[in-house]
Amino acid sequence: MSENKYDLCIVGGGPAGMTLAAFAARVGLSCVVIDARASAHSEFRGESIAPDAVWVLRHLGILDAIAPFETLEVTGLRLSDAGKQVLSINFGDFSYPETKPAEMPQHLLLAGLEALVAEGSNCLVCRNMRAVQLLRSQDGSVTGVLASGQDGYKEKFYARLTVGADGRHSTVRKLSAIQYRELPLERDFLWFKMTYPDAWKADPLFYRVSLKGNQQAVAIPTVPNLVRVGINIPKGSLKEMRSNDITALHDVIGSLIPTLLPVAREEITSWADTRVLNIFTTYVKTWHIPGLILIGDAAHTLSPILGQGISHAICDAALLALLIKDDIGQDSETVQQILANFQKEREHSIERARRLQLRQEALFKANGLFSALGRRLLYRGMNASGKAKRKIWGDLYYAEQREGLIKEYIEIKRHAMSAELPLSAEE
Repeated sequence: MSENKYDLCIVGGGPAGMTLAAFAARVGLSCVVIDARASAHSEFRGESIAPDAVWVLRHLGILDAIAPFETLEVTGLRLSDAGKQVLSINFGDFSYPETKPAEMPQHLLLAGLEALVAEGSNCLVCRNMRAVQLLRSQDGSVTGVLASGQDGYKEKFYARLTVGADGRHSTVRKLSAIQYRELPLERDFLWFKMTYPDAWKADPLFYRVSLKGNQQAVAIPTVPNLVRVGINIPKGSLKEMRSNDITALHDVIGSLIPTLLPVAREEITSWADTRVLNIFTTYVKTWHIPGLILIGDAAHTLSPILGQGISHAICDAALLALLIKDDIGQDSETVQQILANFQKEREHSIERARRLQLRQEALFKANGLFSALGRRLLYRGMNASGKAKRKIWGDLYYAEQREGLIKEYIEIKRHAMSAELPLSAEE
């Protein structure tokens, strides 16, 4: 059994963990990423990077560094209810440095980040390794993890700070005994990919949301020439649905987004072509204990509405890296205060996004005649009010550029310049 010592031991090689490791590598911190997967090249659901996260990655010099991977800029959102468009959002109407979300297959993002990690003089990614135990000092502080690999191989990774970035079912969260509460929502989502329909190719790239009663479908363009489609299903109903022929799914698609039906019939030929996402949100009162911090979905699982999970994970990683860069070696009390400040700063943005998502969930499940009519009137009212659009979408998509990480921008500049990181010229 070997032993290693790092500034950061990051458990989880998803967007949060790899973003943190990439930044650590660029500013000279030593780090190890422990990931249970054999490679980043797996099938993922989340591919949407919201404008705030695009802004963070660009300002920290990471987005340009992972080029030339192909991305799509989405220009707006179109929401229809009962076949009629009730809301239209053009992202270019907002006056922020980055206004458009980017669509990138997650394995490409992770591969680009992993290449940056490899540039660090003392940074590495250990794959096929699972954290099985937290290492602790005599006073109970976390000092690293014991990881298990193939054929019973075990390795101890000691670190000044251990970071749980291992997702919505976080092993680190369970091992740490940090208290959390899961709130199941009333539906799950069935996801699949298909060829982008010819009927849409003359239009700009939109997020398309279609509602009909309590049914919902979302269609998200992605590369290469594909569309990701999610359809809500009653919680726990997957087994019952799969007892039917796949034509039952085709009927739902035809009802919600008819232009997708011809492609769906040709390409979605069995239930094996679909994946289900169990929808819940997780509340974690305190994200940290001495020597350990949770980030990303491990700290705050969100609903998939409008793709906030990846973006908040990236913002978590960026701010944490900036706050600990110069102070990782300080005494435990100082580091704990930094972690508390980190949670306070990020928690505000997370809770704002969660509240908006839960309000949208309530609107989406409206099923009665009057509730559905009220929903359409509400969306039409929002559509007619530029002020309402700026407020609601500003809070969801542009809060960090407006008031979150932007408050730390002077510190970002100082840290980045001291590390000779490239920065955008835009303030």
